[in-house]
Amino acid sequence: GYGDKPILTDVDLAVPPHAVTTVIGPSGAGKTTIADLLVGLHRPDKGKVMVGDVDLDDIDTIAWRRQLGYIPQETILFNDSIANNVTLGDATIGRENVIAALKAADAWDFVSALPGDIDYVIGVRGSLLSGGQRQRLSIARALCNDPQFLILDEATSALDRETAVEIASGIRKLVGRKTIFAITHQPIWVDAADKVYEMRAGEVRPIERSNGLRPTPA
Repeated sequence: GYGDKPILTDVDLAVPPHAVTTVIGPSGAGKTTIADLLVGLHRPDKGKVMVGDVDLDDIDTIAWRRQLGYIPQETILFNDSIANNVTLGDATIGRENVIAALKAADAWDFVSALPGDIDYVIGVRGSLLSGGQRQRLSIARALCNDPQFLILDEATSALDRETAVEIASGIRKLVGRKTIFAITHQPIWVDAADKVYEMRAGEVRPIERSNGLRPTPA
């Protein structure tokens, strides 16, 4: 909680490896707080956050965060090249790694068509790109260091439905290589998920899909 105000109460959820886990719920329900606990920004007042059989408190925080890729709702981009926006200026990340991350994020098709491809300057806050293209660059940035665990925090909520579905399908293709945790209020992420939880008033409960079928990769 924050001060005397409880945010999460008796939360019990599992994030299976190499699958998509989605937590849906209205704004203010505490979804982002769960992500903050997973990243290690907050510690639980009661209970534990476990990584496999190991308490997160017993894991080196820096080493743990190196395995994480975080994709926020608001994409922060700079009036610079696509390469520098993906690598955040890290000169140790080569061209091949940038292109691999763009391909994994389903961004290479549009980037390769631009003048200079990864050297193309995208304008202030990425103004020369569409909303979906900007979000794909944000995904590529998160994938650039080959993280094992991706966290999406309302990553498609600012996009139109068609673009959001495309991005969710692209993320779904990473299953088998990455563990993906999506927090959202958008029902489209239920279709993309292997496991779904609903969150209300700080409590979490699993949702069983009516057809009982596991979603198939796009």
